[in-house]
Amino acid sequence: MLAWINEFWFLILLAGFLGGIVGFDREKLAKNRKAFNFAGIRTSSLIAILGALLPLIFSLNFAIGVLLCAAFLAALVGSFLINILKNQETGATSEIAILLTLVIGYLVGSHMIFEGIFMSLMLVLILSFKKSIHLFVDKVSTRDFKFTVFFLIFALVILPLLKDVDLGPFGFFNPKEVWMMVTLITGVSFVSYILERIFSNKHTLYLTAFLGGIISSTATALNLALLIKKGKNTSKLINAIILTSLAMFVRVFIEVGVVNYNLSFKLLTFISLLVLLSLFTVYLRNQKSEKVNVQSLAYEKPFEIKQAVTFAIFFSFIQLVIGFLSDRMGDSGVYLSSFVSGFIDTDAVSLALASKSLTELSMTVAMQGVILALVANTIMKLIIVYVKGSKLAARKLTGYTTAVIFIGYICFNIPM
Repeated sequence: MLAWINEFWFLILLAGFLGGIVGFDREKLAKNRKAFNFAGIRTSSLIAILGALLPLIFSLNFAIGVLLCAAFLAALVGSFLINILKNQETGATSEIAILLTLVIGYLVGSHMIFEGIFMSLMLVLILSFKKSIHLFVDKVSTRDFKFTVFFLIFALVILPLLKDVDLGPFGFFNPKEVWMMVTLITGVSFVSYILERIFSNKHTLYLTAFLGGIISSTATALNLALLIKKGKNTSKLINAIILTSLAMFVRVFIEVGVVNYNLSFKLLTFISLLVLLSLFTVYLRNQKSEKVNVQSLAYEKPFEIKQAVTFAIFFSFIQLVIGFLSDRMGDSGVYLSSFVSGFIDTDAVSLALASKSLTELSMTVAMQGVILALVANTIMKLIIVYVKGSKLAARKLTGYTTAVIFIGYICFNIPM
């Protein structure tokens, strides 16, 4: 009996405390605005306590429980009407927060303590970051919201419906695996795109280059090379191109780690050396000179259906090529396909190698294939600068590219 009483009072106190946290935000906001507030700290605490008592009340007398809920809802509607009449406001944030406070108390009273605490923290965060949320909404366009919906459809609707079965020669096509890779790529690109949008008014060239490089390092390098051709600040633009490679190294490491943690661990030394090389090179080359401001260096949108389908096809093709060449030529076939594919898309070949290394491919061979792909794409950026930028800029970038090749050669041949 004593244990039950202690538990009862603990739940009541916890509910009151969580309600008070929510009420603090509402009371503080009302004082700042000198506006009417239905539920401050004390009222919110009492509402949460009422919610915690509801399970007990319903078990004792269901009719009284329903009557209490009806009275509470009537008071809530009255608060909403007063807010409209006195303050000429149609928002219902406070009223919904009050209703959720009752639910939080009910969860605590139903012994769902973790859920109640989590819900209260989420509610406080949403209420506290009002200005930040509105600023974010102002910066995000309808098109950006559409991309968010597309991504959620990719991840939460299409992916669960696909079958996890290997089809075709060498099991090159697995619908669920292919779409999981598409979701992973679009997710990484989408996060970078949102960050680029958020920091668009405060960005520097280097930040934009890095975020654009996460979306597409090759496309970003191409745009930077075109700026070099227009006679922009060559030194800073070369640094920015190096940062697109840095973004590529980080992106591939994350993607491989999601698919195969062990493979990413084997790549850690190689990726770390490339990251340090990139940062050190930019540090040495960095000079005080005119700023180069660019609103976007990659795509105007993070992904689209056409891009997703194209990536899925290319990923499946790489899977088939690796399987075929590995069967006919052994490890040499994997190296050849990885290097050639790296010129086009490091994501597809890296993810394909990470997936293959889970079943049929040696971890060491997969690691060496990723190394070749990253080296190939770095060489591709040098070629882009030479063709689309200027020969002078390409010569300045040659030292960095040579260093990447050298590190790749060392890590390729030394067991890790």
